[in-house]
Amino acid sequence: MREELNLINVVIYDGNRKVNWDFRDGKPLMEALGKFGFKWQKNSVRVNGHPVTDSLLYHNLGSFVEASKRCEDYNGRLFVTMEKPEIVQKKESA
Repeated sequence: MREELNLINVVIYDGNRKVNWDFRDGKPLMEALGKFGFKWQKNSVRVNGHPVTDSLLYHNLGSFVEASKRCEDYNGRLFVTMEKPEIVQKKESA
């Protein structure tokens, strides 16, 4: 018999692009963001509208689901938003 998989639907948006993907519940949020190469400004990540400090990005997605279940507006998905880091252009030397 196959092992049951708990998948969590995560929508990630950085102001430029949006990704919708199912991840295993034990996957850390940091790895989910890294799968698609998302980068962000420090402490700008939000999960379902609630701020997430960079130190919490190592928590697994299942813990974010458990925390979100306590909120009235939880609809079974994790919506991760963040501020996209500014692109720093190199100055040309004269």
